[in-house]
Amino acid sequence: MSSVVASNPTVSESELHDAAAKTEQQKAQARERKQLKRKRDADVSPASTIAIVCNPEKHFLFDTAPDTASRLIVQYLQNLQENDVVARPENWSEILNKLSTRKQYRQPILQHPWNKLSLNHYRVAPTHDEFQGQLNAGLPLPILILPNTKLGSQISLQTPSHGQPINKLLDEILDDRQAPIRVQDYSLPSLDTFAVEKTCEDVRVRFDTKPGQRGSPWNCHDLDDRLPGFKGPKAFENGANLRKWQLRDPNALSMNDFKLAPVPGTKMVDKWLLISEQSSGSTAHVDAGFAAWLSCLAGKKTFWLRNSSVSDKDVWEDFQIGDDHRMFLEPWARIDLTPGGFPPGTIYAVFTEQDSVFAGGHFLTGRIMDRFLSVLGQIEMDPSRTHDTKSVDLFQILENFIHQTLSSSFSDLTRRQLHQFVLALKSYVQLKLGVGSKDRTEQAHLKRRKAFVAKVQKESWIEKLKVKTSSIKW
Repeated sequence: MSSVVASNPTVSESELHDAAAKTEQQKAQARERKQLKRKRDADVSPASTIAIVCNPEKHFLFDTAPDTASRLIVQYLQNLQENDVVARPENWSEILNKLSTRKQYRQPILQHPWNKLSLNHYRVAPTHDEFQGQLNAGLPLPILILPNTKLGSQISLQTPSHGQPINKLLDEILDDRQAPIRVQDYSLPSLDTFAVEKTCEDVRVRFDTKPGQRGSPWNCHDLDDRLPGFKGPKAFENGANLRKWQLRDPNALSMNDFKLAPVPGTKMVDKWLLISEQSSGSTAHVDAGFAAWLSCLAGKKTFWLRNSSVSDKDVWEDFQIGDDHRMFLEPWARIDLTPGGFPPGTIYAVFTEQDSVFAGGHFLTGRIMDRFLSVLGQIEMDPSRTHDTKSVDLFQILENFIHQTLSSSFSDLTRRQLHQFVLALKSYVQLKLGVGSKDRTEQAHLKRRKAFVAKVQKESWIEKLKVKTSSIKW
């Protein structure tokens, strides 16, 4: 007989059973409270899943064939890592304090490399409200969405493609084995001419071969995304406003080809897939004026970001592929990307650590159009800054945005945001470009640019936008 019964012989077996059940219920409630607290902590500050040290410190310690694009990429990224640090989130001190309290970080916070940096590199958005707040603020920093947060879980449930084995994804993506596909072949000698045409069968066979037996890697980008479900935040579906502004008739209900901006080779810029073999990568570049989102379906990539600060401009303008990255005032910021978004003008380089499939797309909102226009001008002055071609009529996008802003009685922009766009438009119109390239795509773009600038002046859009700005409350 138990000690409880011995001390109180009048207690019945049913009462004992009820007491035990109550105790178990209390324990279960306590466990549930702890789980809810952990979930709330993860939603508010997912510190335990954020990298706080560069690990591994260095990689790319493998042989690459001389006189190849692969050798150039490896040398570039090895030089880059002479001046890199793990990316610093906006609430970095709170994260380190939390980890210190949990005894997951034992060094003095003041000794952490983050304490020596003057700039933040990204912001974590654990919930939809936090994410939307960053978009409304004009996306001042890249957004990182961690898988263990509420928003990260929502995104992963939108498509069955998340977490699938890479071979299964490739079978679905490359199902038409004879279809042509553009591939970056890193065995070729130049990064300017390493894009070639292969078949889906060629690519699929490569992934059935072990990485060490393939030779120099391949990279396949801008593939049509036919996998089910949307892979990013719902706010980026259809590129936010990008797909609508890309149409000749922005009020059209469909994306039929005849309604697209009339440019030969116009592509679906708001939704694509990226298939990358291990050890492929890129040098520093920007996306042609657009903001971008990416989501990892399988594998792993490392990204290095730069905060778009004034201090880097001189170095960026004169920087060559073999230069010493220690000349940068701020180090490169290393980050392993989960779902997230970059604002226009984000400078980044990439290395593929494992065979991978990423979903992504470009997007635009009215609140970042000033930076879209500023970056477009920078790229026109120096086309080498981007790996994208100008196969999309960027000026149709600008015209549709301006028409929408002027015709609407309601503006989703703040007065400051619209004022920033007016300043950017004025600077862009006054920009003096040098002699154009012989490239036909470049020539066609510059021809459309000339027509756009003339239209801005003819329609007095800058003056009209100033009037619109004055009518908006701060």
